[in-house]
Amino acid sequence: MANQQLREALQAYEAANLDEHGPLRGAAFAATYRAAQGLPVHGIAPDTEALNAEAAAWCERTLASLAVIDASALEEQERLSLAILRSAVERRIESTRYYWHVIPVTPYRSFVFGFRMIFNSLDLENAEHRANYLAALRDVGAYVRSLQDKLAGQVQRGITLPQRALAPIIAVHRAAANVESNPLLPGSEKLAALDETTRTAFIAAAHDTLRRDVVPAIGELAEYLAGPYTDAAASGWGQSALPGGDAYYRYLVRSNTTLGFSPEEIHERGLAAVGELREAMASVRARLGAQGTAREFHEMLRHDPRFVPRSPEQIGERLEHFANLANRALDTYFVRKPSAPFAAKRLSETLEGGMTFGYYHPGAKAGEEGVYFYNGSKLSERSLISLASLALHELVPGHHYEINVARENPALPRFRAFQAISTYIPAYHEGWAEYAADLGKEFGAYEDPYDLYGRYALDIFISSRLVVDTGMNSLQWSFERAEEFMRENTLLSDLEINSELTRYATDLPAQGLGYKLGSLTFAGLREKARAKLGSGFDVRAFHDRIVMNGGMPLTLVEHEIERFIDERS
Repeated sequence: MANQQLREALQAYEAANLDEHGPLRGAAFAATYRAAQGLPVHGIAPDTEALNAEAAAWCERTLASLAVIDASALEEQERLSLAILRSAVERRIESTRYYWHVIPVTPYRSFVFGFRMIFNSLDLENAEHRANYLAALRDVGAYVRSLQDKLAGQVQRGITLPQRALAPIIAVHRAAANVESNPLLPGSEKLAALDETTRTAFIAAAHDTLRRDVVPAIGELAEYLAGPYTDAAASGWGQSALPGGDAYYRYLVRSNTTLGFSPEEIHERGLAAVGELREAMASVRARLGAQGTAREFHEMLRHDPRFVPRSPEQIGERLEHFANLANRALDTYFVRKPSAPFAAKRLSETLEGGMTFGYYHPGAKAGEEGVYFYNGSKLSERSLISLASLALHELVPGHHYEINVARENPALPRFRAFQAISTYIPAYHEGWAEYAADLGKEFGAYEDPYDLYGRYALDIFISSRLVVDTGMNSLQWSFERAEEFMRENTLLSDLEINSELTRYATDLPAQGLGYKLGSLTFAGLREKARAKLGSGFDVRAFHDRIVMNGGMPLTLVEHEIERFIDERS
């Protein structure tokens, strides 16, 4: 009975996520979910309060149905699936309570970026697929108008972006308000696969749809942002400057970390971590015979030709070099090896202005190539010194490894195997990637002391997020105070610091907390297991117990490792 109830609940959850006419379709969620899995997309739902309420009601009903399932009658993996599903629905319900606090157009979060993924995933190989593409494209206009309506509603509630963050947002949307070079048009590779007659007809139809239904709405949004919205925009900085911002930020902390720490506790943990890393970096500088202060050494590194990339391609080559080095060491530390290949490729130049580093994107289907898209712009302001650490974080044994191990595990139900936006937890995924980057110290990725310094440099940057994210969003830090803290403790250029601080305070408050808190959790669990099991500790089995299960709240990871210890004691 309980097994059947769980199977039905899992099927219902997956079906609702995929349903383009269902209760979870709002704010383009169903379209994004389908596109991420390489499925057809027939339309894009707007971002409205009514659809948010529909999602909340469905989640409440689902939670009630999960409450009647007798967990004691389930097998262990089934109990884990039930716990993960319940957590996902609970977090989703809580998110709907903050509809008016989620600003839909920010430097990092915009349909211009997000919808590129949707449209890039769509096939054009037959007439039906091309019709689907045009139907989804047509819906973008209504979606954009819903965003403008929401922004106006937020202005009435005093919830706005700070004025100093608006210039790049306005520029992105003005650039997208065109027909011929619109970012939602298909790439040249997909068009090249069509015969000339079909290609000409499709481009003409897409241009007509953009001209009639989409570009006018984008243009109106850009001018609204540049005019009335700018006039009403906040002068303060961070969530603490907004009505209800403190409660919203504390919710974001709970959702992103799943650990129960308060912003104040996280701030103190961040200060302690930064202090420890400053000492470790001082030790490496002494090995290198460096003279002067840390700040002077960092300034030297920024201008040393050895660490300034000569070309965008050199960045990609270095990333792939270190990822391949890690891939060759997998058998020593892991039980599984995913079949999906990986690569590092440059970001689209239209996106580079809004991203400090880049992002990892898995293939739409299991076994497809996963790609880390890196920022190859403004080379004089970038450095090669942390690329070893970045490669391990983004590719192997970081994101590419853990995402694809779960995808290729046939024992997991779909919603656990597919690391989707409905179950994504930064403290698990980003925490694992940071823990994976630290593993490089064990298999020789940082034999060059400069690469080791680069690892510490990335770690202190990640750790400083605990300080400045909580500082700006909860403890009333000014932008300038956060800026000086990062300038004092990291190797980031002023351009990168500005981009990162803007991200923490406007796009993804609290998301950056998961990196360090998650990695500390994984490292602590490893030491706990090693201490209790002694010579019986197997690091390969320990890692497998974490990654084989896919993403989950860290409280459940802790429970799984307790089981792991008990089984092997």
